[in-house]
Amino acid sequence: LLMTVSGKDMIADVDVWRSWIAARRGRYEVPDELSAGRIAGAVVRGAHYLRNKILHQGYCEYIDRRGPSRRIEHIAGATGLAVLALRAAGVRHDDEAIRRALDGALLTRNLHGQLVVHDHVAHHNYAASILVMALASIDPEKYRFKIQTLANRIAAGQTDSGQWSYNTGGEYGKSRYQPGTQPSFIGDDSNTQYALLALRAARKAGAEVDPAVWRRALTGYLEGQDPWGGWGYSQYPWSGRERSMTPAAIASIAICLEGLHGDKAAARIAEFGALRRGLIREGQLLIGWGYRGYDHYAFYGVERACILTGTRMFNNYDWYRIGAKDLLSRQLEDGSWNGCSAGHRISGFEYGPDIDTAFALLFLKRATTAVEGMRATGVIRCPKGPNRIRGRWPPRWPHLPEEDEKKPTPPAPRRAG
Repeated sequence: LLMTVSGKDMIADVDVWRSWIAARRGRYEVPDELSAGRIAGAVVRGAHYLRNKILHQGYCEYIDRRGPSRRIEHIAGATGLAVLALRAAGVRHDDEAIRRALDGALLTRNLHGQLVVHDHVAHHNYAASILVMALASIDPEKYRFKIQTLANRIAAGQTDSGQWSYNTGGEYGKSRYQPGTQPSFIGDDSNTQYALLALRAARKAGAEVDPAVWRRALTGYLEGQDPWGGWGYSQYPWSGRERSMTPAAIASIAICLEGLHGDKAAARIAEFGALRRGLIREGQLLIGWGYRGYDHYAFYGVERACILTGTRMFNNYDWYRIGAKDLLSRQLEDGSWNGCSAGHRISGFEYGPDIDTAFALLFLKRATTAVEGMRATGVIRCPKGPNRIRGRWPPRWPHLPEEDEKKPTPPAPRRAG
């Protein structure tokens, strides 16, 4: 309201205005570093950056170590994440930036001038999944047919292991990942989590999803849990990236249980044994390491895992306050984020400021919709012991699918000295 009336930019000093209003009411309080005003100001500045990027350029970019990618599916994925973050930040669905993103980056026009999904986007699992979530956040009723079509393609791309890889179903995807003709281990937990996020968004938008899809994905996650309770990048235990893939698997299991049990999912999630072990492992990782070296992809993963399971604390470790404090300390002057957790080298992948800013906004806004009936009051008790991280990762060793299905017993921890 102050910005509208005065015609000035009050974003940088939002806490000053809040304090001024409080002083006029006779209860002045000096805002702390994690006040609601500071978080709201950071969200507005980040949304302002993404909105201006779309208005001036027409799309957002995926930038890796080789520079900006010009692939259509990468542009659609980055722009879709930005739209998802803008909608979470409160930008209207009919905003000019949203319209520009739809007409050009997310969708393309055919010979008749109609907005359709580009083939490269429909065939790429990440891009198709993010597009489903973006369309569902803009207008699920208007884009119901596109959402249902994309959801069918994504579901058709599920492999025998219950996972997804980079290709969706259809002619292009089936030529490489046709069920029954490929090894069951093709796929990874990163593609799988976004496919399940898209199917969840599609189901909430009114699309139909075969329950067998949830069952296969759930079985794959149960088979891929390692002896410590976490998950790696692939279905094999000890396959790396446990700190980012464990929260991804937790959120995915909760999504599968929600799809299978509906309004009774909250009680099922609370008593699911594998999910409880995964949350304890995630708590051990966060308590032992914090967000050191986390890329923003992993920040968003932690947010989804905790919101979907109703987790508020790990022992006395407040995952949101600590993560928000880290993000607020690293926001750049233009409102964007780029890199990883403060003071540490990046341990994940580089995506560029557009995607990093979108992930940061989704974390700060706690954008994930909670499971019906779930209350965010849970405290996960993480016991101390040999499973706790103490400055290094637990030992890993190769494990091939041809070996017997019995998981090896983890070696005893080394004694000090």
